[in-house]
Formats: sequence, C-alpha cells, structure tokens
Amino acid sequence: MHVKYIIKLILLRRLQVISGMPPGGLMGKPGRF
Repeated sequence: MHVKYIIKLILLRRLQVISGMPPGGLMGKPGRF
C-alpha cells in the first residue's frame, strides 16, 4: 500500500545482495542488483 515501505524493502534487498548474497538470486538478473 505504502510506496515508502516498498522502497525500503527494495533498498534492504539491494543491501543484502551487496553484503554477500548470490547475484541474481532475488531479482533474477546477473550483477550486484
């Protein structure tokens, strides 16, 4: 419902990917994001 909440979730997922999660595991795309 809230756009800010969705943005926070996306930012958190990006931070997790940068922290060391496998690339392309969340978004399905190769690379950090």
